[in-house]
Amino acid sequence: MDLKMTNQQPIPVPFYDETSPLCSQDQKEKSNGHAVSITDPTESEIIFRRRVWAVMSFCCVLYVVSFLSLSPLSVQLFSYRIARDKYQFTYNDSSNFKCGNASSQLEKLTDHVQKEASQILLEGGIISGVPACITCILVGSYSDYLGRKPVLVASIFGGFIRLLVLTFIVKFEWNIRLYYIGAAIDGMVGSYFTLILATTAMIADITPDAKNRAVNFALIEGLMLPTAAAAQIGVGYLIRFDGFFLPVILLCGLLLISLLSTIFILPETVKWKKVVSWHPKIHIKKVVGFYFLHECKQKKRLYILGLCAFILVALTNIGRQNVETLFELNHPICWDSVQIGIYTAIRIVGSAAITILFLRMMRNRLSLEYTGVVCALSGIAGFVVFGLSQMSAGLYIAGLLGSLYFGCIPIPRALLSQLTPPTEQGALFSGLSVVETMSSLISSTLFTLIYYTTINSFKGAVFFVIASFTFVNVFFLVAFRLTRADASLTDFTQLIEPGSDDNTSPSTDYGLPPSQD
Repeated sequence: MDLKMTNQQPIPVPFYDETSPLCSQDQKEKSNGHAVSITDPTESEIIFRRRVWAVMSFCCVLYVVSFLSLSPLSVQLFSYRIARDKYQFTYNDSSNFKCGNASSQLEKLTDHVQKEASQILLEGGIISGVPACITCILVGSYSDYLGRKPVLVASIFGGFIRLLVLTFIVKFEWNIRLYYIGAAIDGMVGSYFTLILATTAMIADITPDAKNRAVNFALIEGLMLPTAAAAQIGVGYLIRFDGFFLPVILLCGLLLISLLSTIFILPETVKWKKVVSWHPKIHIKKVVGFYFLHECKQKKRLYILGLCAFILVALTNIGRQNVETLFELNHPICWDSVQIGIYTAIRIVGSAAITILFLRMMRNRLSLEYTGVVCALSGIAGFVVFGLSQMSAGLYIAGLLGSLYFGCIPIPRALLSQLTPPTEQGALFSGLSVVETMSSLISSTLFTLIYYTTINSFKGAVFFVIASFTFVNVFFLVAFRLTRADASLTDFTQLIEPGSDDNTSPSTDYGLPPSQD
């Protein structure tokens, strides 16, 4: 099927350059010779894109509010139930003991409680992560043919079942290890990772100019995460004053609203649906082909470097969430649910605002790769100070120093998306979701084990490991930039109007309005 503008005027897809100096013949074969020009969108297309953005953002915000609240809520619930049922004391942080009194018997019991809670979270992560990894291998490539919406519906449904099981555990005092059932069901449909896959693919579908994708990826993250962080403050207050049932039932209700909105309101963005082969071998080959089967060695090298950068970001961004909560709950910090929620909200909102401001300042002045380097160095400083913190002020200083780390998240994804033709975006994001799932599984296991092992000696050791991963990421970003320069490639995708002399590079243009100076 030719990907051309027709009388029905489907959503224009990015122009995939067939004359790029980097393996142009290979690119022509990949795109089947059908270049799609970027033209000014019609009024109906603008309305369509706005509708997709509005509904998708609404549904994703509700999901992420629930998903990100699930981790700290689960940590506190498991700690409370283990302390109450096994050690016969109320796990209520500083009301039971004074922080800093290392000889306190209750502090020793708290360490035991946290070790057991960490073990449950670790096992739940494995039970969810393994099937999610298998699911993500296929669904992205299938979505190139069947559409993004079914993937998004499945992801939200899995999260709803996971929280529903947790609701029953809280309400009926079920064994907390039944949490594994919800985790397994959620993992079978890909969990959070298929939501990110579907969302990023939708953004690519409705963003014809690849120069805008880095900003659009950051915008959706910047919209979801601060909202979820602010919601955690409310969850913290509800836990403090009303226990666990009300917050968990509210989060479950939010996911139900998100699920119904996705099914009945969200439009499909794939306009070039084809007859799909259900044989998994074809789709697996399509997913891994970017990195191992690509005929162009230079382009394959770029894919591999971009993938390595993405892996390190996924390792540090996902796996640290549980250990951060455990670190904040334990002595000498001894925060409760409200203090954790307030800190998380301030850090995420502040980081998103500072990062967006930084991107605007660096527009057309610094390449996307070197912007990622600056953000990574900021993250390293934040992780080191976090691990050394002995009081609340230290954590806030760490949050300020690491505020630009938020910018590391969308950059590898945007760089790889710019390399990829429009009809293979789903396959690309499918591979990234597999990597993200595996990285989550590995980092959650690794970081939890490190925290578990060092809890009696140096609790902050795990954050030095996270900082070292971020440091290695700097080298991959620099290598990506140098490899691109060696290939004399100034544009991954030559996004210009036909007959225009504009030669702006997407790697140095964030899709923001031109500077007036």
